[in-house]
Amino acid sequence: MNMFVESYLDSIEVLRYTNLRDVEFNFSPMPDVIDRDYIKEINKYIFQDLNKLNIAYKAGEFRSENEELSSLNIKVFKLSDNSELYAVRSLMNEASLEKLDSLLKNIDIQKLSSLTLADFTKEICNIYINLDYLGLYEDGNSRTIRAFLSRIAIACGYKINFAKISFSQKLRDALYMARCKDTNKLAISDKDLNFHKETIFKINRILDEKDSLLELFNKEKLIIPIYALEFKDEIQYVFNVTEDSAHLFPTNLANSMQSLSMRFPILKESNNLLISLCNEVYNSADNSIEAYRDTASLLPSFNRYLSMGITNITRNMILQKQ
Repeated sequence: MNMFVESYLDSIEVLRYTNLRDVEFNFSPMPDVIDRDYIKEINKYIFQDLNKLNIAYKAGEFRSENEELSSLNIKVFKLSDNSELYAVRSLMNEASLEKLDSLLKNIDIQKLSSLTLADFTKEICNIYINLDYLGLYEDGNSRTIRAFLSRIAIACGYKINFAKISFSQKLRDALYMARCKDTNKLAISDKDLNFHKETIFKINRILDEKDSLLELFNKEKLIIPIYALEFKDEIQYVFNVTEDSAHLFPTNLANSMQSLSMRFPILKESNNLLISLCNEVYNSADNSIEAYRDTASLLPSFNRYLSMGITNITRNMILQKQ
């Protein structure tokens, strides 16, 4: 049995290289065929610089290609309170590789792109947990999986906000618990690990009341349509411009809303605070400074919309994703 503590690849020096490679990889095109070679390519690309740090890491090489690592594996996660969690990984035998091939073969970008946000999130979490359980590499699985899922999400018109987890120790702990809970459930159902089922049940019992990965993703809204993010950025830009030139507020806002309506047709169908606000401003825009005296009070309302109301429009976009 092999036990791996999270993670000897987490030094600042290593992260400096791997984070850069991760960003670069996001700009690479999706291949026509998603297979195990592509998963190896991702890992090899992200960790290609480790030789510069004299780290003996065989980038792009599965555990199954190293006999010493092809056995029962337990991943140890250290939480912020220094307690430990244990995630059982697959034997990484021929049956594991067959599961990998089947999982990758069923990833259909066109089909995923047509799903609702709820169904897309469910599919992403399923891929995440299955790859996590397989534990393809001795180390670096998390970064490889995140890079892979980010590419899928972008190709389907979504963004996964992994950064939100990175900047919160509480969310990082929640992610570790969710991953352990779900991967151990897969281990319990894996006939190759029948001999260890009782042990795995005991390991997982402390996680019974914790969120699954899907519950965590939904609760924290970690996946959002890129379309909605672009809308949010545009709205923020409009507000910044109008705030900087308050005396032109009605005209600027009205013109900006016309432009936004052309870029985001769904705005025309949405009956919410933003549209009401825009209509008021647009109807009084021709009156220039006199109109501003009446509409100046709309500026804080618009600011309040940014902080509270943006959820409404993004929800509409999610429900009617184009």
